[in-house]
Amino acid sequence: MLMDDKKYLDFLVSLILIVLGVFVLAYSIFITIETGTAFIVSPGFLPGLLGGALILCALLLMAESLRATGLKTTLAQLKDWWHETLHSKQTRNTVLGMLIMFVYTCVLMAFLPYWLATLIMLLFLFFYLHSTKPVRAVLIAVLTVACIVGVFQYAFHVRLP
Repeated sequence: MLMDDKKYLDFLVSLILIVLGVFVLAYSIFITIETGTAFIVSPGFLPGLLGGALILCALLLMAESLRATGLKTTLAQLKDWWHETLHSKQTRNTVLGMLIMFVYTCVLMAFLPYWLATLIMLLFLFFYLHSTKPVRAVLIAVLTVACIVGVFQYAFHVRLP
């Protein structure tokens, strides 16, 4: 598929950027109210200016994305793309990878020592991905954690989390 065929993604990005720009603009107004100064001299002036510029640029991108096909066709293409993306194996793998990193960072690292949390995460990844034989996976995981701890904690005297 050519890049020109994906104008519906430009439309999606423009929507996201408009929401971000509105948030930045609203927060800059909040900052101005909190400081009690005029908008032009408040700390919220530059973020407000940048938020407004972001909204303007996003509107230009949206107009460009809708020029060739129109809103109805763009929304239909976006709906098809969304349905295809949600049901793809790559999306599932990405979400699972993010979930694994979340569990590692927010659960394992919160309750276990660094070396044990990292060892568990590496072993889980090796076994889930079927990347190597079990004995080799354990050996690689243990050596990796030992090297990380050895180099950073003992050679560089960096306190690991």
